[in-house]
Amino acid sequence: MPKDGQEPMGDPTALLFLALGVVVGGILPVIGLVIDLVVIGILASAGIVFLLVWVVRGMRTRGLLVCALAFSIGFVLPLAVWFVLTTRDILQITFLSLYVTGTSTLVSTAIAVPLGIALGLHEVGGQRLVRNILFTLYGLPPVLAGLLVFLLLSRGGPLGFLGLLFTPLGMVIAQVVVVTPIILGITTSVVSTVERRVKETAHVLGADRRQLAATVMHEAAAGVLTAVMVGFGRAISEVGAVFIVGGHIQGQTQVLTTTIITDVQQAAYAHAVGLGAILLVLGGIVYALLFRLQERTLP
Repeated sequence: MPKDGQEPMGDPTALLFLALGVVVGGILPVIGLVIDLVVIGILASAGIVFLLVWVVRGMRTRGLLVCALAFSIGFVLPLAVWFVLTTRDILQITFLSLYVTGTSTLVSTAIAVPLGIALGLHEVGGQRLVRNILFTLYGLPPVLAGLLVFLLLSRGGPLGFLGLLFTPLGMVIAQVVVVTPIILGITTSVVSTVERRVKETAHVLGADRRQLAATVMHEAAAGVLTAVMVGFGRAISEVGAVFIVGGHIQGQTQVLTTTIITDVQQAAYAHAVGLGAILLVLGGIVYALLFRLQERTLP
């Protein structure tokens, strides 16, 4: 029996809304409606309504939100399946986007986090100059980074013999140039801030340099993960650098962001909206995983 003030909600009701969403989402492609406008309109309207109900009525609408989530999932599933089945290149574009973004984020993290920790823990000469350079690179235009990598990897450039221009690996290099300063700068700031806060306490308690470094790393772990999350966000949304270095060659260097740009230019709005939804879902999944990991590192 539900307690006073609570609404009963069972699994059969949520499953009913899930099935209803599948039916509605499955009918739309069959009857030939404009998918992008229908999806945006229905989901936006439902989201606004349920958000307003949540704000007005509070936690008593938990059951209603479960039904809304179930309906939304059921609604999107058949549309996603239809979109994938009717678009031959969607899986290749998605997987290449994940490869380029994931690899560049991992490489940038491997470079920037150790260097940021070292800069944050140790006072070195010219550290102010280094930080000023990092802050300047925060605003490095991606098209400029792409141009520099393009010149570096071009046939007449110093690394032209590697043949990396207009390849996925070249796109990874371009994103590493864009993402590394961001992760490095945030990591350095986080570690140096924590180091100043715990340094005096650690010395009072008799901690040596190694113990101080371990304490700082434990306290700064959540902030370092934030730096990685920001870097991943910059990488997955990158357009200019990967467009210049990759060339957006069909079947070879197409990624979600560059394909959305060309779709809009060609008035393929339904395809662009579908790619945008995939991009949003991928980013949400990765951010959710990183956020759960960050919660575990909070002191």
